[in-house]
Amino acid sequence: DDITQSVVAAIEPEMLLTEGRRALRKNPANLDAFDRCMRGIWHFQQFQRDENREAEMWLRGAIERDPSLAIAHMCLARALNTRIWWGWSDDIDSDLEQAAAFAHQAMVLDKTDPQALALAGSALFLTRPYEAAAILDRAIALDPNHFSAWNWRGWNALVLGEKDAALYFESALRLSPNFPGRY
Repeated sequence: DDITQSVVAAIEPEMLLTEGRRALRKNPANLDAFDRCMRGIWHFQQFQRDENREAEMWLRGAIERDPSLAIAHMCLARALNTRIWWGWSDDIDSDLEQAAAFAHQAMVLDKTDPQALALAGSALFLTRPYEAAAILDRAIALDPNHFSAWNWRGWNALVLGEKDAALYFESALRLSPNFPGRY
């Protein structure tokens, strides 16, 4: 288990970054829905206001091309919530409503993708913390090596006032000590 966790921790963050870089090298006129989603994820991971808006544009484009792409719905929900968390929102109520709608739509589309579930939990943990906890617990059950699910479950535990929040964060750090978005 320790070896598996070490391998997953080393591969997953690098894979996401590599896929994002690959998507950026392609001609935008030829991007399909998944490539648009990967480009949106790359922009989102820059954690800057303008990049967040750019991520929203690419993710909405991915959904327009393929409305069944659950991960695009989840990432858009997360981008909308991040806009609120970081003080970039011009309309908090609208962004919260849209984030919840995109998160729920993704779960309708695919309840078995741990990445999508982790993103859904991250999108809902402030507005619907009990629902988010159940979603994140499901993501962890489906993939016990998914560091984002453990990390967001830690934040969710803090919102709910759970005493074992640190355990979730410790699991996330053990799985991915070099995750680029950690702080």
